[in-house]
Amino acid sequence: LNPPAVAAVALSPSTVTGGANLTGTVLLKGPAPAGGVAVTLSSSDPAATFSPSSVVTVAQNQLSAAFPIATSAVAAKTTARITASANSTSAFADLVINPALGAIAFSPTSVKGGATATLSVSLTGVQSSDTQITLTVSDPSHALQTDPATLTSITIPKNTMSKSISIATAPVASQATITATATYGGTTTSAATLLVNPPALASLSAGAGTLVWWDPGVVGTGLGTVTLDAPAASATVVYLSSDNSALALPASISVPSGCKTASFVVTPAAVVSAVTVTVSASLTPDFAVMKTATFQLKPALQNLTLSGTQAVGGTTVHGTVSLSAAPPSNVVIALSSDSSRGTVDPSVTVSAGQTTATFNVVTVAASAPATVNVSATKNGVTKSVALAVTAPTLSAFTLNPSTASSGDTVTGTITLGGAALGDTAVAMASAD
Repeated sequence: LNPPAVAAVALSPSTVTGGANLTGTVLLKGPAPAGGVAVTLSSSDPAATFSPSSVVTVAQNQLSAAFPIATSAVAAKTTARITASANSTSAFADLVINPALGAIAFSPTSVKGGATATLSVSLTGVQSSDTQITLTVSDPSHALQTDPATLTSITIPKNTMSKSISIATAPVASQATITATATYGGTTTSAATLLVNPPALASLSAGAGTLVWWDPGVVGTGLGTVTLDAPAASATVVYLSSDNSALALPASISVPSGCKTASFVVTPAAVVSAVTVTVSASLTPDFAVMKTATFQLKPALQNLTLSGTQAVGGTTVHGTVSLSAAPPSNVVIALSSDSSRGTVDPSVTVSAGQTTATFNVVTVAASAPATVNVSATKNGVTKSVALAVTAPTLSAFTLNPSTASSGDTVTGTITLGGAALGDTAVAMASAD
């Protein structure tokens, strides 16, 4: 009797993705004789291999035997012909091996709520036709602008290995996690993770200008501004503090939903010298992470100057008071003098929007010099300047005419540097 011939080869399944295992079955045209029939297996492509052996035995009285086939990744769709040979006969079946699912990933893996990330899915090789990949997206915190139920698949175009889609996130009040997996050819990837973060405090800025307390009810307030690095998902509290009680400010401020910034008012107290105040802002009451800004506080009165530091009694000197900033309304500066040799008005007014005002120091003539201290005072700050008031001095002596004949009358004129206090004797002498 002739040994039975090989009738056919069956593959289950006949199409796989690279890396998958499958089962082959060889069929004989009749039952195997005693001792069985050894069938030799071969593959036309190394992407399909037989393990543990390339020989399978059909047992006595059996018509078939199964054998395992292992596949590996392919760069493109591949057909491997599986051939079974025995007793000078053979049969074959074609195995289609498709590129396998590669990976799924978010880029970047962490974003601020409201930002966009990219979700990419790849194959291990190219396909000759479009490849639809099944997606499973989980968004328990509702951090996506799109309903995850609509993100069910992604199609990789033919002759390409990957496809990317944009994922738009929504603002969040606390960190949220989005996960995604891809499934193809019976294989599911490990989950890709996208972290969606709440806004962080980006900066705290101080408004320009000097802060001055002028008078009760007249205060040069300032503005501070907090800025988040992303829009707030809901009203977000920012805590505030100051390192000096000379600057009053609220304990906190709220950034409205959908906004990135909010401003607050700071109010200075009266100070007698320039003060730098540091203000801190934080999203937590313990100020573990914070931003800082500095505000400059100054006294209202900055300086007092005189047009001269010396004057002859009887003349007038001009004084100028200078403020640290232009006030929002008129500001009165008190004036004083410690000597009757120089008198000033009780006060001088600096007009709203101006930084200076002038006043007169009227000196009184006397036969002896004197020092007059002129002072300006505002909110406990006093500025003083010393003025030296001198007695009149000989300023000029002229003759008219300056040339005369014997017997002519000549008029001499003596000029003092200031008004004489009563009769003042001037010594005269002639060289001839």
